[in-house]
Amino acid sequence: MSRAGCPIDHTALRAPAGQGPFSAEVHEVLGRMLAYAETVRDTASSGIRHVVNIGIGGSDLGPQMVVPALDAFVHPAITLHFVSNVDGH
Repeated sequence: MSRAGCPIDHTALRAPAGQGPFSAEVHEVLGRMLAYAETVRDTASSGIRHVVNIGIGGSDLGPQMVVPALDAFVHPAITLHFVSNVDGH
């Protein structure tokens, strides 16, 4: 059974592998996420050259703030773009 959305799962993300609640499940997913991220970063095989973030409010502002903070880690062959639109409602 999946524990996704459980109010206490955020603590499992911080726990080292083998410790904390749901550690095996959480670290298995984190490992898959890392493998995917490394595939994206391998631009020679993935062909990915542009990443586009589409968001409004916090889903736009947060990533725009993180990108300059992590600028030293950005792959030079990948260009990041941001698209935002204010919801009139």
